[in-house]
Amino acid sequence: MKQYRQWLLLALIPLTFLVAGIHSLPQYGVNIDEPQHFMRGQAFLNQFLTGKNTYQDLPGYIQFETAINAQFGSSYLAIPNQLSATINPHRFSAYMQADQTAAALAQTNQVGHPPLNDILAAASNKFFYQWMGWMGDVESYHLVEVMAATFGVLLVTWWAYLEFGATAAIIAGLALALHPMYLGESRFNIKDPIEAVFYAATLFAVWQALNPYRYKRNWVRFGWLAVAGVAGGIALGSKFNIAFVVPTAALWIGLIALGAWFQGDKKQKQTIRQAWISWPILLGIVSAVVIAFGILYASWPYLWQHPLRQFLSVLAYYREIGSGQIYSTMILTQSGWDIYPIIDVVLRMPMVTLVLMTIGIAGLVRYWKKPQFATLLLLVIWLIIPILRVSVPGSSIYGATRQIMEYIPALALLAGTGAQMIVETVSLRWSKINGALLVSTIVTLLYVPIVVTLVRYNPNPQLFVNSLAGGFPGAYAMRYSSWYNGMGNPYAIGVDWLNQHAEPNAKVALLVSEPHNLPAGRLRPDIHVDQANFSGKSEAGEYILTVNPIDTTHWTDQYNSPKIRYLDRYLSPVYTYQVDGVPLLWIWKNDPEHQVYPRTVADNPITPTISSTNSNNIEFDFGRINQFDRLVITPASTNCTKNSAGFLMISTNGSDWQRLDNVSTDGSPFRYDFMADTFRYVYLQQDPGSCLLSGTNVQAWSYTRAY
Repeated sequence: MKQYRQWLLLALIPLTFLVAGIHSLPQYGVNIDEPQHFMRGQAFLNQFLTGKNTYQDLPGYIQFETAINAQFGSSYLAIPNQLSATINPHRFSAYMQADQTAAALAQTNQVGHPPLNDILAAASNKFFYQWMGWMGDVESYHLVEVMAATFGVLLVTWWAYLEFGATAAIIAGLALALHPMYLGESRFNIKDPIEAVFYAATLFAVWQALNPYRYKRNWVRFGWLAVAGVAGGIALGSKFNIAFVVPTAALWIGLIALGAWFQGDKKQKQTIRQAWISWPILLGIVSAVVIAFGILYASWPYLWQHPLRQFLSVLAYYREIGSGQIYSTMILTQSGWDIYPIIDVVLRMPMVTLVLMTIGIAGLVRYWKKPQFATLLLLVIWLIIPILRVSVPGSSIYGATRQIMEYIPALALLAGTGAQMIVETVSLRWSKINGALLVSTIVTLLYVPIVVTLVRYNPNPQLFVNSLAGGFPGAYAMRYSSWYNGMGNPYAIGVDWLNQHAEPNAKVALLVSEPHNLPAGRLRPDIHVDQANFSGKSEAGEYILTVNPIDTTHWTDQYNSPKIRYLDRYLSPVYTYQVDGVPLLWIWKNDPEHQVYPRTVADNPITPTISSTNSNNIEFDFGRINQFDRLVITPASTNCTKNSAGFLMISTNGSDWQRLDNVSTDGSPFRYDFMADTFRYVYLQQDPGSCLLSGTNVQAWSYTRAY
């Protein structure tokens, strides 16, 4: 009965995680990568279920597609969830697009991440949204992520209980469920949480099969290896990170064998031989490999025609994205080692988890020569290898440590071990009182503050950074690499604001993203989203959403475009969404009412002098520093190259230059709109012989009032 009550208590952690996850799904948006994954998943699911490569034979689809295109056009992915049911009795996902079918995909280069997670999400959408109508379109896709993450919490809780006890199980479950990155990404990331969970499940099955102290019957070990193949196949069908299970398991086995050899314990050596050296184990390993690759092959039509060649091309893709490009140069050693990943791992976890994990790692000393040592050794190796592989010289990682999320379950298990060690120490010293229960309760209550913080951060808990960096505001202030890890999720907040405040038939522009980055079915159907809605200085009254970067005083070069500078210098936002004082999303309204203040353009233009020129560039001097509105260059010659490309730079002193944009011309008068840029000199580079470089007539208009 006591064990039954314990399991009931432990089950509350994954159950609460699941209920909270489902309840919070409508608050989340979509990862910027997810729309393409949803469309691919629907295409392949339809191919598997119907044998067809298009949607045209589905009852009601043609009517649905025609009506949607007629009513919404380019805003197709902004359709309301209920619309398809009003067109005909058949409900379809917004991500079932006619130009994104299995037939269309077969004509493209599909090298990239495998599609199994996409297919599983599409199956969830098919049942919970299209057939039953129990959930929204986007939410039904995300349900798979929440369910997989819940399974991860359950798995970690069970594993910790089996090896270390109830306290370890409670804390391990809490440490995983309340890890901000794991929690947040499990609501809007189609790849990484699912891969991390089944990475953990694979190692759990390997631990069950090859831990010398778990079982004596080899047929049981064979069964667990088959389970490892299934879990590994699901992980492999999501991302190829699962490949690093192999060196993790090999190093673990090698160190156990090496330790037994050094200790000279004959009984231990015999136990190891019985556990590892047998035909069932060999067959189990072979079966695991066959099952894993069988799942990958069966779920990815891209591999069906030329399996080996296509598989090698995918390996080349992973090699390309995993090496060569250094995205963060915060801390690089002289030999090229990147210390950023370990720093990010430390800063992304709550302090209580960090302390308990450190104690858990120290358990390698405490449990030396005990059966638990083998488990702890596996956990430490598991934690180190994902971090190590993105730290070695030449490796690449971006988006914080989201791409190696498989380290988080190991971290949680080590935190649970640390908590169990504290409880055991207290029990030995204060055996006459129930110190174990008291300490377990205290350690559990230490997670209450992080619960409060994550509730405050919702629906962006993945942005959490601990107090070692001064919290999230501190990371923002120091411009910590990947301080912003929203991946488009805050757009959902902007959509909700527009639904409540935008006038009927409002227009919206997204300057650094695409309309499909908004969650489909969430925006009011009368609101039109299109990049072409941006009117700039015409002030047509459109709304503009921006999420990344956030602070317009620190635009990166990637976003140093006229449109972005226009927002920064001309408009004041109508709404700002903040977390801990850090802005995550701005909404602007491009009309005279929301201008910073009116600007007047001078009636008469300024004609510069040409300070230097050669075959492919020209430099203008406007005599003094002004704040400019526009530049117009009219070629004086027709005996020149009309179609030409180059770039534009400005300077206040003629020596320190700021590059603005790439520019091209077709030989007609060339106009460039400045966004209240302040300068004296302009440098224009073009292809040799460009019309803009031969006998040009140059004029620029400045503002009569500086801001």
